[in-house]
Amino acid sequence: MREHTPQWSGPMLHYILNGMVDHYGESSEGLKFRLVRNISKRKVLKMAAGASDPREGKLLQLLYATRQSPVNHFITDDRLAKLFGTAAGRITTAQTHFWKRIDQDLIDVLEEYPPEVMEILVYVIAQPFYSGIRHPDTHYESATTSWASQSLWEVYNSFRRVELARRSLVVRLMAEEGIIEIPDRVGAHFLWSGRPTRWIYFDLPRIDVSDAPGLLRLKDNPYYGELARAKMDRLNITY
Repeated sequence: MREHTPQWSGPMLHYILNGMVDHYGESSEGLKFRLVRNISKRKVLKMAAGASDPREGKLLQLLYATRQSPVNHFITDDRLAKLFGTAAGRITTAQTHFWKRIDQDLIDVLEEYPPEVMEILVYVIAQPFYSGIRHPDTHYESATTSWASQSLWEVYNSFRRVELARRSLVVRLMAEEGIIEIPDRVGAHFLWSGRPTRWIYFDLPRIDVSDAPGLLRLKDNPYYGELARAKMDRLNITY
């Protein structure tokens, strides 16, 4: 990707980020891939500084921070079983470490988008890349993508959505209200060998009085204030 100057990278960034929302689905992974996969952090910061909207600058940095490519486009069932391990220990450790490296300030930018946009952004942000694949937006039709790789992609995608919900109060709030879906389990499926599916269950903590500071911060939010106040009423939190 060529280096963009702040004078016009702002409108360009706005166009691409809106494209991710308008074309949500596999094509949005391709847009994310082309936007952040092969550019340097310096270029990302330059583009963010030139963004026409400060929210978009933070969102670009969040997309860049989640660009990791953990899934090879062709793995075997044996490799999937090894990666999944006992209670998905390897993947759990990797995902926990992955999210700890991402600044909370970047995750909180989701609070500045309306629910219908934020829901889409959660899925786009959670998308892992296939390493070494040329066209990530067509991976399901690719003959070079094994069933085991597709299953591992779903595992990582589910883990990322859950970990994002752990870090974002507004995502958990939307999940508890049934507005956005966060998985409570994910399975590794061994379609080639016929082994039994191995499940991992997620324990996403529910919002309680310990989340009072975050709920108070959201109480006047134009998009989530009503939900936050209703939750505080149910928890008997004074505001």
